[in-house]
Amino acid sequence: MALTAITGAGEDALVDWRRRLALALLPVFADLPQADTDTLERAIMILRDRVDGTEFERDAAPE
Repeated sequence: MALTAITGAGEDALVDWRRRLALALLPVFADLPQADTDTLERAIMILRDRVDGTEFERDAAPE
């Protein structure tokens, strides 16, 4: 059970912030070799799972 929730406006703001951040960082990573890009994409998937809570729920300590 979540103790907090994001509003629709908050979710829209977060999506917009992530989009703007990605666009700002794109030039920094544009010249990476494919192997490095693949590694970063895998790391993103792991972090996304953790932040989205799917891993937290699975790894949560019993109460």
